[in-house]
Order: sequence, then structure tokens, then C-alpha cells
Amino acid sequence: MQRAKHVTEIIRWWRLLLIGILAVGIAIRAWPWLREPLLLHEDGAVFFSKSYAQLDWNTLISPYAGYLPFGANLSAMLMCRLPTEWIPSAFVAVACAVQLAAGSTLLRRSWTAVAPLWVCGLLAALITLLPISTHFEFTNLAYMQWPMLCWLFLLLIEPQPAAPVSKTRRHIDSVLVLFLTISHPLAVTLAPLGFLPAARNAQPNRWMSFTSALIVYALLVVIVAKPGGQDLSFSLLRSLDCAPALLFRVGLESFVGFHGWQWLVACGSTIAIGAAILCWLAFAALLSLSLRKWSAKTRTFAIACGWLMIAPLAASLLLKDINWHDPWSIRYLWLSRVAFLLIVTICVTTLASRWVALMIALVMAAVLTSSNASYHQHAEDGDTLRLFVNQLQTQEQNDGHRRLIDARLDREGQPPIIIRPQ
Repeated sequence: MQRAKHVTEIIRWWRLLLIGILAVGIAIRAWPWLREPLLLHEDGAVFFSKSYAQLDWNTLISPYAGYLPFGANLSAMLMCRLPTEWIPSAFVAVACAVQLAAGSTLLRRSWTAVAPLWVCGLLAALITLLPISTHFEFTNLAYMQWPMLCWLFLLLIEPQPAAPVSKTRRHIDSVLVLFLTISHPLAVTLAPLGFLPAARNAQPNRWMSFTSALIVYALLVVIVAKPGGQDLSFSLLRSLDCAPALLFRVGLESFVGFHGWQWLVACGSTIAIGAAILCWLAFAALLSLSLRKWSAKTRTFAIACGWLMIAPLAASLLLKDINWHDPWSIRYLWLSRVAFLLIVTICVTTLASRWVALMIALVMAAVLTSSNASYHQHAEDGDTLRLFVNQLQTQEQNDGHRRLIDARLDREGQPPIIIRPQ
């Protein structure tokens, strides 16, 4: 009994150490934006300008682009109560904290039923450390919804823990599920995962919270956002874009990075298609060799990751035309790449020894990091808001109150910002 308790304590300290490593890693990734913070794009033009002048609870259900970004609205409303010079850094810190929370979910005790702790650490590192997409996924409130959907996904499919969980813990998790569901426009794409018995039976309270939140969110969108008044030209033909998106921008780019993908495309379509097919054949071979060695819970996790890789991407492709050379035009690629690499990591760690798997993970991390290095450079003079944060602070001190900001959203470039007295 004493020995079992000692082993549990050791494992608990290992979990805390892994969370600390992830926190340090994401702080290093975000350091340029923490050192010289910017209010990029929607962070400044939408969330900052709506919440800065005064505390207004109506901003919680303020629509943006046809949906309700409840999580971003709440974060902006609270963070804008801080001193003005702290607000840009606070926005970055909140986005980083959400991504860290999403990754750390995989370090709970229950996930050892899917993979050993060291493998769960690698899976968590994929979510928090690898620059699989742009810097937006962890430094921007508008794109914070990507790791939020990943966090919700992990909470919904988390295996049932071996030891009983306290009522407080169950209630906290249910509230988290509710909050994350109403914070994301494509949370509904996770609903089919409820048909997986292992996921549905493990956390019934979470699924009830999820279903209730979807109903509430749908009603709010109809009442507040009024999507019917927008020009949304749905076309099922657009869903066919999911095939090339998965082939090139998910499978191929997951292995070679964004600049590797660009280089292969520049070499010709035949070479790019051949490389993409080879990547997917390697993925299929790893999957077929690993399946027989997986437990039922590991298979459930892989199936769920496959759904996460396809469903949000396909749903987002229905809503807009695609410019294949624009790195930002295809939404949720970050989420699809994460799901793809989660399956790859499970396969590799199943087939290879621990040290070989760690070496492969380090090599892949180095390739992706170097490939995306210039993609993650700090944007110099990238935001008009940064230029007058100090002016705002000075004016607040002179006239004793904050000022309203009139932001006219310009999708083609930086939005012009006008300060006027309250």
C-alpha cells in the first residue's frame, strides 16, 4: 500500500514537471509577442475596441463574422480592465494559457489508458510547442478558438479514470465543456463523437453539458447574430476542396512544413502530388502495423482524431472560396495537422522503442520548426494600435477616463483606428 502511494506521488510529480516544461516551451515561442506585444488584426479592431472604454456585459454576446466568439469576448472584456499598457501582453498570455490548458489535458491520469505518460507528454507537446501553423493559434484571441476546440475535443473523449473522481472535479469539467462549446462556432462538428460508446459512456455529464450548450448557442446565434441576414453562399461542391486540403496542406505539410510544401509545389504538380501520396502511404502503413497492438481505448482515440482532422476543416470549407496560395484562407488547418500528427505519434511510439520514438519526434520537431521559422517572425510595425497605446495612457491620466475607439474594419489591410472622447 505504501509502495503504491509512493509510485502515485512520483507519477504526479512527473506530470507537474511535464506541464512546467510545456509552459516554458510556449513562453519561449510567444516571447517575441510578450516582449513587444501587438494587438493584431481582430484583437485590436474587434475585441479591444469593443471592450476598452467601459465594462459592458452586452459585449459577451456581441457577434463577429456571423457567430458568437463568447470566449474571446469574455477574455477581452476582462483583460481590457487592466492598465492600458498591460492589455496587449494580457491578450497574448490568455491565448497561450488556453493552448497550454488544451495540451495539459492529455497529462491527466485517465489518459494513461490510451498511452503511457511519456507518450502523452509527446502528444501534449504537439498541441503546445510545434509551430504547425501560423503564430495566430496561440497569440490571437480571434484564433484562440482553434485550441479551444481541441481542448473541448479532449474533454469529450477523455477515458473514464480508474479511480473515482470528486463531484467538484466533475462539475468543473462540465462547466468547462459548456463554456468551450458556446465559445466555438464549429463545436457542433464534434457531436458525432457521442456515438463512440467509449467516449459517451465515460463522461455522461460532459455530454449532457455539451448538448445543452449547443442548443443554447444555436438559439443565441439565431437571436443575436442573425446569420440569415448575411450572404452565405453554401455550395456542397466546396466540400470537395477537403480532399486536396487533406492531401497537401495536412498530410504533406505535416511532414515537411509550410515552406517545404511551397518548395515542392514550385517543383511541379507531379512532384508535389507524388510526395503527398508517399506521405499518406507512410501514414497508412504506420496505421495498419499499429492497429493490432492498440487497446480499445487507443483505437477510440485514433478514430476520434480522424474525425477531428476532417469535420471542422470540411465544415469551414463550405463557407468560403479557397485561395490555395494564401496560408490563412483555409481555416482549421492547424487543428487538422494536430489530429494527423497525434495519430502518427501514437503509431510511431507503438512500433518503436522509447528512445527511437523520442529521436524521431525531435527530428520532426526540428524539421517543422526550421521550415516554419520565417513564418513565425515577429511582425515589425504590424499594428496601428501599438503606436498609440502610450498616448491612450497619457490621455487617461489627463482627463480621468478611458476613451471610446471607433474601429472601421478593413479586411484588406490594417483597420484605421480613431480615438474620440467618451
